[in-house]
Amino acid sequence: MEISRNINAGYSAPAESVTTAKTDTVGQPKVAAAGPKPEPRLEQLQEAMRALPDIDMNQVTAIKQALARGELSSDVKVLAHSILAYHRGTDV
Repeated sequence: MEISRNINAGYSAPAESVTTAKTDTVGQPKVAAAGPKPEPRLEQLQEAMRALPDIDMNQVTAIKQALARGELSSDVKVLAHSILAYHRGTDV
C-alpha cells in the first residue's frame, strides 16, 4: 500500500454567490455583499458519494486477516514519522 500526497476531493460544492437587492433612504438600489456559501443540497452530496470509488471489502478483510496472522508488519515509529512528514509537507 502506498500513501500519496495527491488526494482527490470527494466533493466540491459549486460556487454560488447570494446577493439581495435593497434600497437606501434616497431610493438607490444597494447590493448586499455575498454571504456565506449555502450548504450543498442532499442530492448533490449523494451524487458525490456515488462518484467515489467502491471499497473492495474482500481486500479489506484479507488485509485485516494478514495483520492478525502477523504476515504484515507495522512499525508504529515509522508510521508516526510518515504521518508527521506528510502533514508537514516534507519528504520522509
